[in-house]
Amino acid sequence: MITCSTYEIIFHFHKQRLNAMYFVCSLEPTTQTWMASESCFCQNTSLILQDSTVTIKVGGIYQTYVQVTFHEQKTEAGSVTLIANENREGKTIRKLSEVQYNKETKTITMSTVIHLESGETVKLDFPKSILFSHEESQTYWGLYLLKKI
Repeated sequence: MITCSTYEIIFHFHKQRLNAMYFVCSLEPTTQTWMASESCFCQNTSLILQDSTVTIKVGGIYQTYVQVTFHEQKTEAGSVTLIANENREGKTIRKLSEVQYNKETKTITMSTVIHLESGETVKLDFPKSILFSHEESQTYWGLYLLKKI
């Protein structure tokens, strides 16, 4: 289990402490597991990453962002989906955001602002057969707490 807390998001107009995580794909090209980026140098968080799924510990309004860069060997169309509460007993599965791609698509991006409650989980889902870049600057996703509710 990886736990991460607040860190400074450098690209904001005013630096502030946020509950945030930034995920990159593992270095193993045959897997689709996610790990916290070294950019996330934190402790005691409201977000916990385990088995490529994030568990929300503090309910509130979150900003999410995703970028996936594909290898040119794609043979099919499909979608990349941000899902809440997959395989969570007593929780309703929610599709938070989704982007369709085709054989010609090189990179997809998506971003959304969503309400997440304590105990909910978030996961990035796409077909296991798709080959994508494992470069940290090309394939990543993350979320950060904008406001506690």
